[in-house]
Amino acid sequence: IGVINMLQIQGDSRSLDQQYIPEVDISVRVQSASLNTMYAMRGYAFTYDPKYYEQAEENLKMVESSLAEAEALAAKFSNLKALQAGARQASEYAGNYRSAAEETNVLVMQVEAARQAADVAAADFIENCSKFIASQTRQQTQEINAGAGGATMRRRADRLTTGNDVIDLGNSVRIANFKSQATRDYDLMESALEKFPQMYPLIDELINGSRVQADIVELQAVKASAQRYEEAMKAILNGYRELDRVGSEREAAAEQVLEAADTVVTAGLEQTIGIAQKAVERVSTAVMVMLAGVIVALILAVVIAIFLTRVITSALLKGVAFARELSNGDMTAKLDVKQK
Repeated sequence: IGVINMLQIQGDSRSLDQQYIPEVDISVRVQSASLNTMYAMRGYAFTYDPKYYEQAEENLKMVESSLAEAEALAAKFSNLKALQAGARQASEYAGNYRSAAEETNVLVMQVEAARQAADVAAADFIENCSKFIASQTRQQTQEINAGAGGATMRRRADRLTTGNDVIDLGNSVRIANFKSQATRDYDLMESALEKFPQMYPLIDELINGSRVQADIVELQAVKASAQRYEEAMKAILNGYRELDRVGSEREAAAEQVLEAADTVVTAGLEQTIGIAQKAVERVSTAVMVMLAGVIVALILAVVIAIFLTRVITSALLKGVAFARELSNGDMTAKLDVKQK
């Protein structure tokens, strides 16, 4: 019985070494790589720093390779049911996560392109506005030197005031845009976008009141740059919202991968603990059986020793008694001897 128990323990140890410990190890690696992927993607979605996406890609490949190991192990040992089901589910969820991660990367690049377009449009806006204000200032100086009348001077002053109002609106939009991007405050960006409908009528008013073709060209350039900046802001805002949507899908897929891996880890640990407990019980049983065998052997040895001692001493005692009788002169004494 002790030998049988020891052989069973050997089989259990082999199962631990080849099946359940690798099962737990692979699942833990999936969990670790999944968490690292999540953290890297969060960093990328917030900072747009490519190094975080590279880290996420590296860790995601580790997740996929570990899941491939899990599927191979489950195929090799049919009794690893939890691993087989968990690996299949986790692979599906990891595929969903990869799709969401790749979409995140595309959206980040789109937002970055929109940001660059906004910077270019803002620079053009300020440059064209500055040209217009400089032109109006020169014309105002010429009118003053020429002794222009009050109506002409008021008209020029109004145009300068309107031009500065356009600049003020543009600056307030830019500030709100920067702040909303820094704080991810979408309401602030939407309120900034509402200022463009206030700006365009002022620009149109200046265009319609222009008598110099150069002024018209500059104002048209101002409006075009403002429109480009508005489109860029809308693209940024839409990109942020899409990033939030994809981020939620990405997080959900990651949680599903972690949940599947955790299920496998739990099952593997339960199997490992169960086998360890059985091994302890079998070792205890083997020890008890061997101890009982030793005790029985000792008892048998003592019984045999007593029996042999009695047999030997009985014959000796008979010989001593016979010799004593002869020494006393009893020649009729007899000694019973049994021979085989």
